[in-house]
Amino acid sequence: MADINPAPARWLRVVLFASLALNLAGIGALVGLAVTGGPDRQHGPRGRDAAFPYARALDTDDRDRLRQQLHEDFRSRRGAVGEIAQDYRAAVTLLEADPFDRAAFEELMLRQDARAELRQEAGRRALLDVLTAMTPEARRAYAGRLSEQIDRFEARIARRDD
Repeated sequence: MADINPAPARWLRVVLFASLALNLAGIGALVGLAVTGGPDRQHGPRGRDAAFPYARALDTDDRDRLRQQLHEDFRSRRGAVGEIAQDYRAAVTLLEADPFDRAAFEELMLRQDARAELRQEAGRRALLDVLTAMTPEARRAYAGRLSEQIDRFEARIARRDD
C-alpha cells in the first residue's frame, strides 16, 4: 500500500479554503453590502470597508431595494460562476505542481481580484441608485443614521486598539 502523508492534503485544504473565502468575500460584498462590514485596510476604505456603514444606515425598505438590485446584478452574471470554478480548479493544478509557479498563481489571484472588483462596482452603483432615489428628508435621516454607524465603527476600533 502506498505511503500517504495527510499533511499536504490538510495544507491544500487550508489554501483552497482561504482562496474560496477570498472569492466569497467578493460575492459577499454584493450581498453583504446591505448587512456586513470588513477589516481595516491600510490604503483607505475600499470595498466592504467603505460600504458597511452606508449599508447599515439604510432603513429596511432601502436595504431591501439595495438587496434586490444586487440580486438582479448577480443574476445577470451567472456565467461568471463557471469562471470562478475554473479558476479554483486551476489553483488546485498550480498548487499540485512541482515546482510551484508563483507567477502563475499570482496571475490567477489577480484575475479573481478583478472579478471581485466588478462585484464591488455593482454594489457601489446600487447604493448610489438607492441614495439618488431618496427624498431630501430621507437623505438627511439617512445621514443621521450614518453618523451613528461611524461612531460605532470608531468605538469598535478604539476597543480593538486598547
